[in-house]
Amino acid sequence: SSGINAEYGGAHLCYFSSKMEQLVMRARSLLGHLVFKTQLSKSTVTDHTKPVYILAGMDAVSQIGSPPSVVGSRSLLEQWKQLFLSSFPQEPEAAMPEDPSKDRKYSEPLVDTVRAQKDEELERFRKAQERKMRQSAI
Repeated sequence: SSGINAEYGGAHLCYFSSKMEQLVMRARSLLGHLVFKTQLSKSTVTDHTKPVYILAGMDAVSQIGSPPSVVGSRSLLEQWKQLFLSSFPQEPEAAMPEDPSKDRKYSEPLVDTVRAQKDEELERFRKAQERKMRQSAI
């Protein structure tokens, strides 16, 4: 999915590792190109058994083709998305509580004490501002 998103977003799709000198050199070259506009090699590596290196504009979804097990008249992107979702089921994201600071699972006594003090200071400030506004309105 990230490869497809990179394709549509015009991004580079590159794997790097500090453990392989060739990949370190590739990373330096790409960063030098992005920062200083230096010359960049146009070679690509699309073999999934090797570190992937595809520069923006050097590949297309049509070159990737259809996924092996999905058939239908949907677009290539939809076919790949279907295969991805069947291989990696997505779990729904847990809803965040309205106010995470009040959720016991995130409690931190020191932080909570300071937060309570700051909340009290804020409430006193608000009341003082309201009194000022009422007095200036008179």
